Amino acid sequence: MSYGHLLKTQANDVLNAVRKISLDPEDFAWELGQAPTLRHTSSGNYFFTFQLVDYGQHQAEYCPGQDTGYEDRRGGDWEGQLSLVEEWLTNLKREVLPPDLWSLLSEQTALVEAAAADSPNTPFNTAEIEEISDGLRELRAYIENAHHLDEQKHAFLESRLGYLVDAARRQGSHDWLHTAIGVLFTIVVGLTMAPDQAKEIFRFLGNVLQAILKTPPLLP
Repeated sequence: MSYGHLLKTQANDVLNAVRKISLDPEDFAWELGQAPTLRHTSSGNYFFTFQLVDYGQHQAEYCPGQDTGYEDRRGGDWEGQLSLVEEWLTNLKREVLPPDLWSLLSEQTALVEAAAADSPNTPFNTAEIEEISDGLRELRAYIENAHHLDEQKHAFLESRLGYLVDAARRQGSHDWLHTAIGVLFTIVVGLTMAPDQAKEIFRFLGNVLQAILKTPPLLP
């Protein structure tokens, strides 16, 4: 396989950097234009272009940057260029792992509002509150199995889900749904979940409570 002006050993250095930061190498692909470019295919928008300027000096163009969407910097020798690759991968991981909270919030709010239009905001009865409590215990077990929680994060999760049980005793079903979405967002942020994990949390809760709330699942 060709990597443009990069040596095979240099391309291997890049692969090792990807693995070191715990990103999936299969999410990347090489593009060979005027200069070799490594693109993060899962996002599509993020890339690192390897350039040679001024008698073999390395130059880099990459997105995302540390504080901006795009950066153009001189690497100098290969060691300096590889340092920029590692910086880019750090920036990339920062941008691709957290969920898009605005998008997720808009999606969930629209679904809840659609459900609220078709049913009254009635209080939960005793049996429904017990089912909600059981469902939240299942959700807690799911999160604990998916994440290695330290004592502080475990207490945080217990507190947030406990609050939802208490809220179910005093709120109507529609109001509680809005409260549940807000609380789940604090859990997603507090436990720094990846986008797919965040969606799975909403999907899991929707599946557990769908029969109780008579609503469509929180996520399709």
